[in-house]
Amino acid sequence: MEWMVERGNRVLILGGGLAGLAAGCELADHGYKITLIERRPSLGGRASSFFYKKIGEEVDIGQHVFMRCCSAYVDFLKKVGAWKMIKIQPRLSVEVRSRDGKVGSIAGSALPGLLYLLPSFLRYPFLARGEKLGLLRTLATALVTNRNRTDKSFRDWLIEYHQSEQMIEQFWDFLILPTLNERVGDASAEAGLLVLQEAFLKKHGAEIGYARVGLSAIAERAADYIRDRGGEVLLGKGARSLLIENDHIKGVELSDGRVLDGKLFISALPPSALLKIMPEGWRMDPFFARAEKLKWNPVVNLYLWFDREVMDEDFIAFLDSPVQWVFNRSKILNRPGPGQQLCLSLSGAWGFIDLPPEELLQQFLLELRQLFPRMREAKLEKYLVTKQRWATISMAPGMERYRLSPRTPLENLLLAGDWTATGWPSTMEGAVQSGLECAREALRLMD
Repeated sequence: MEWMVERGNRVLILGGGLAGLAAGCELADHGYKITLIERRPSLGGRASSFFYKKIGEEVDIGQHVFMRCCSAYVDFLKKVGAWKMIKIQPRLSVEVRSRDGKVGSIAGSALPGLLYLLPSFLRYPFLARGEKLGLLRTLATALVTNRNRTDKSFRDWLIEYHQSEQMIEQFWDFLILPTLNERVGDASAEAGLLVLQEAFLKKHGAEIGYARVGLSAIAERAADYIRDRGGEVLLGKGARSLLIENDHIKGVELSDGRVLDGKLFISALPPSALLKIMPEGWRMDPFFARAEKLKWNPVVNLYLWFDREVMDEDFIAFLDSPVQWVFNRSKILNRPGPGQQLCLSLSGAWGFIDLPPEELLQQFLLELRQLFPRMREAKLEKYLVTKQRWATISMAPGMERYRLSPRTPLENLLLAGDWTATGWPSTMEGAVQSGLECAREALRLMD
């Protein structure tokens, strides 16, 4: 094996997703020489895009959105010069439709503070008057509840505070499923309350933002930020194994046989990929072995290209339908017609992850044509199904105990990733937060 000489204060980061990029940018600011290693030919991890030759289009692995309360992610975008690639709502507005044609919305108002969403809640057409009053009482309770002191499911917490099955189906599942990638009955009360307290119960916390470009373009801005500060980014070079002696990592062997030394190593890999490159004895270590007990939830996206416009809005959410959210990709990416690209995004997609693409298409195309009348006359020109079986970690009760801290039993190995113990759900915000926390730990170690 070819050994490269250790270069002073070099930090090796394994994984080019948002967590690794955020850690690398932060450490580069402090003068550390960064070498970031990514096995794929592009950056961004689960928040990336790729060019699909068969279709001739760049496509995101999945449609991603964030909220204004995601302050670490917002700051990261601004830091690397990607904020101009983003659109974010000045005031929350989500149109909600049902199969019978009823239309409502969850929208912000000019009212101050906690009253910001009150008018839209009062007008929400999918709940009766008494249910709306009960909803407001429950939201007020959520605001003052210590979310870290409950170990029940969010559904059980809601029922305890007099939310009916109808309200859970018509409001709470709609709110929680896209934010946690988990239904109310499976999510922990801690996670559900976090969503309310950080987003929907803070003025301007829940405004929705999204990229106006392919997601990998944002990751490339972060890579350029690292390069501009003397770092390097190696693509198509996976980590084959960690070389460990006496609780200390001596180097990492790459897929091409090279071995890189460094002063400090940061793994921003998924837990399965991290465990795969560790010696067996360390894989069995109680600290690392806990991560194998994490459960994961899938996301499925169906991209559709039509020969004409069939949808005017940026995005629409649906109730009483297997269709959850539909995004107008042509409008989002500023690609005018005559054709139109849509993306149907399915969270918590256990019922769809194993279906063949052709079956998914037929099932949802029929439903979409009921929901979008103009689609009935349109010709579907091409389509693509993307699946992420391990899209996000489960936020079920008890899962927090399996999320690992940045510090590890190996004295010069730190962990980053949205699956680590960030206190946030498995999101882009959680990924960036983990990278920043990892960088702070690195600075403490290397002082």
